[in-house]
Amino acid sequence: MEALYTITLITNGLTIALALVFLLLVLWQDPRRPLNQVFAVFLVMVALWAGGSLIARSAAFVGADVALIGWGLRLLELGFAGAALALYMFTMTLTDIGSRPVRVISATAMIVFLAYQLLLFPMQPFAPGQISQGLLRYDFQPSRIAFYLMFETATAFMAWRYRRKVDQPLLVGGVLLFVAGQVIDLLSPELRAAGVSVLISAPSAMVISYGILRQQVMNPLLGRASQLEAVRKVGLTVTSRLDLGEVLSGIAGQAADLVKADGAAIFLRRDGLLELAAVHNLPEAFIGARLSSGRGVAGRVAESRRSLQIDDFSTWKGSQTCRSRRRHSARSWACR
Repeated sequence: MEALYTITLITNGLTIALALVFLLLVLWQDPRRPLNQVFAVFLVMVALWAGGSLIARSAAFVGADVALIGWGLRLLELGFAGAALALYMFTMTLTDIGSRPVRVISATAMIVFLAYQLLLFPMQPFAPGQISQGLLRYDFQPSRIAFYLMFETATAFMAWRYRRKVDQPLLVGGVLLFVAGQVIDLLSPELRAAGVSVLISAPSAMVISYGILRQQVMNPLLGRASQLEAVRKVGLTVTSRLDLGEVLSGIAGQAADLVKADGAAIFLRRDGLLELAAVHNLPEAFIGARLSSGRGVAGRVAESRRSLQIDDFSTWKGSQTCRSRRRHSARSWACR
């Protein structure tokens, strides 16, 4: 148990250092982006949680003054609560759910709660709990456990329910692991005393940080290289083939590879209608189907002359572009 406790102390120190490094990197990248602002608050709270844990556990380990342990535990709970609330806001922003007023209200509630905790910080030191064999045992108030669990459950639900809206799986995995670590801290006194939650949540925070860097720094750089390669291949396709259908099919394939789509289709405007001219990884029976402007996804894009992204096509409320249908035991395709 002492070995695990020592690992926990080392993890706390590394978490503080790495959280501050990632904080500087994220703010340097784009400090005005709402996601980065919320994430910065989250990293600060994680650093406070790890710092309070480091102070309290180190003081308990060496038998220091009880008052120092109490202040460390107070800082620990402040960081714990702040990390739970900030992660909830981060997940809401990451999955892009909720209207702007809802986000403003949630952010205001988080700020008010943290300000209240900071106001109480110098006036009501946390009870030191019990020190047994150098291990620190402390408890959360039942009302606060219920409060924290409410936010942990909401965060986990959002991350899993809307995971397909996040283009970086590391972010979803990191959020879920961080929530698991905090839930363990709330529900298991034995694992709380051993610091297991920090061993889970601290690396999870680093995983989230790495996911943010991949999403905002590394992937765009790789994307530019992929775009240049796609343009080169399209140029080769155009110059090496004379048949328009083959050229368009090649372009559709490059477009699908570029955006990592399962399939692609190209419509051409003919006689005031959109005609499907080429497909990639889609039934060739679609080719030749016609679509009026404003109908389906392609028609909507052609009419507005603006790109359109649909994260979940099952929720698309517009008319379908193409669908299969059975007629006299034979399958055919129709676009509308």
